[in-house]
Order: sequence, then structure tokens, then C-alpha cells
Amino acid sequence: MGLLGLKHLGLGPKLGKVRSDGTVLLPSLSVSAPLLISEADVQAYHRAVKADNTAAPLFLLAPLAAPLVPSLMLLAANPIKPLGAVNVRNTFVFHRPDLQSGRKEDGKDLRAEAKMGGEKMLGRRMKRGVEYDTLIEVFEAGDTASPGQKRPIFSFTFTTLSLVRLPSSAPLYAGAVASASMEPAWYDDPTPLSLPTSSTPLGWASLSKDYNPIHVSPFLARLFGFKRNIAHGNLIVGIVMDRATSVPRADKGNRARAALGRLWSSDQMKPSWLVVEFKRPVFVPSSPKVRWSEGGVQVFEEAGLGRGKKAPGQAESEIRVLVDIRAGEGVNVPAV
Repeated sequence: MGLLGLKHLGLGPKLGKVRSDGTVLLPSLSVSAPLLISEADVQAYHRAVKADNTAAPLFLLAPLAAPLVPSLMLLAANPIKPLGAVNVRNTFVFHRPDLQSGRKEDGKDLRAEAKMGGEKMLGRRMKRGVEYDTLIEVFEAGDTASPGQKRPIFSFTFTTLSLVRLPSSAPLYAGAVASASMEPAWYDDPTPLSLPTSSTPLGWASLSKDYNPIHVSPFLARLFGFKRNIAHGNLIVGIVMDRATSVPRADKGNRARAALGRLWSSDQMKPSWLVVEFKRPVFVPSSPKVRWSEGGVQVFEEAGLGRGKKAPGQAESEIRVLVDIRAGEGVNVPAV
């Protein structure tokens, strides 16, 4: 914690200059650790997402490997100031769904490796700061291939926006200006997602070791300017994924199989990916809704416009997307 304090006082390593293409070279850093998964972890995951099934999905590896991210942040050579940083996007690749959770009792010792920076993982100058990626990969511990040849079981790119002030003359990264996207065709009847109490995030915090006060304490969240505490983004992904797999197959139609449901179908053990964009905080308690399209799923809320804000012919409320998830097969993830 002392090192974090020094960084925020401006006494730590400095962020590099923004290049002409809007990128920033960050130091190449890495950490690794054994990853041991117990039956207690599986049960804790089920409790956190209120699971309707007893499977131990590969997504369990996401919260269990997540503590490597703050470990990277604590390295003395890291110029990033983590306090106040915002997780804007996560990308998951399920390279080997046939291995399921990779629990040790299944004969698989695992190792997680996290890295950031270098020429292959450049920071990007955005409107509000610098966006950077942290890549976590999970391997079988007995994989003796050279580092560049090892085949991961699961990989997770954690994209964060560090809210730093940069000279206004510093060029923006080409992807800093969002392009318009077409509204997908939604399947009918959005379904509710229940986040019943302010303590809902505690189960996920125990798995991921992310006890950020904005997640676990309504009082401290208000001190940071939020109206209530906020659910972990990956908790929402885990809940939606469980809901997709728990729908009876006869009722799934195209919607769940085209999105998250196909990741865990017993007859479709193909490599798959998810790209998750966090648009707005998901407060707890709350009851957002879920809607499916051919290529993904959205968690959204309907917000009243208030008196005097409704234009002629406009609906009484607007759709506010909270979490946007795209899903597909293969290990090559389309550009965001």
C-alpha cells in the first residue's frame, strides 16, 4: 500500500510519452502463480452466481486468476496508478472447453501467468486517459513447451482505463473515437436478472479477492460518489452465463445457443470467445433485464425520462445498456 501511495503522490515511475499514433510504451512486466481449484471454490462460484446447475465451468478460472492483476500493479516498475482506474472491457477465450474447470482432483495442476506492456501490448491514449491491457493465461502446469509455444486452457484480457491527465496536444489513439454500430435484431421477451441485496457482490469478492469498497460497501461507495455499491462486472457475466445454460434445451431456440449457451453445451466443445464491454455501473440491489441477439446478449435497464424530457412520440423511458456481451466460436477474436 505504501508503494501505491507513492505512485499517487507522483513519486513512482513515470508514464512514457504518447507516440504519434496515440500509443504509449509501458514496461514489459509479468507475474505467475500456481492455480489450485478446490471443490469449495466450485461451490462458492455456484453460490455467487446463484447457479441452477452443478457444472464447474472454465469461467471459474476468471475470478480465481484475477488476483494476479493487483500483483502486477504493485510491481515497483509499473507506472500505472490503479486507484480510480476503470475496467472497461474484458475478453475471454476458452481454448479447451473439453477440460471443463481443470480442477486438481481431475488430475490437472494449473499455473496462471499475467503480463502487460512491451511492444505487443501498448497503452492507448483515450479521451480520458490511457487504456491498457493485462493478459492472464492459464496453462496445465506440466506443459513443457517453450513459453511461446504453450497452449493455454483459458485466457483473459483485462482492459482498463487509467484516468490520467495528459497534454491536450498528445494525439488520440485511432480507436479512441467510437464508431456507430448497427442495432442488432433482438429476440422477444427480455428476462429479468435479480440482484436482490447490497451484499450480492460479497460472494464474488471472496473468489476474486476484489474487495474494492465500491463493490462491497454501500456506505463507502457513496463516499466515492456512487448512489449504491456496484456489482463486479464479471459477476454479471457469470450470472448471465449460468442463466443461458439452465434454460431447457427445448426452449432455447437460437437465442441462447447463438450466445453464451453454446459455450457449455455438452455436444459443442469447440473453442469459443466472449467480449464484454462495461457501459454503465450495475448497482445493487437492482433488477436489470437481459435480452438476446444472434451474436450476444445485453444487460440493460429502462430508465424513466422524467417530467419535461420526453420528446413528441418518444417512449416514456429509455434503454440504458449496462453490459454488452458478444460471443462466438474459435480463438480469433474480432476487433472491438
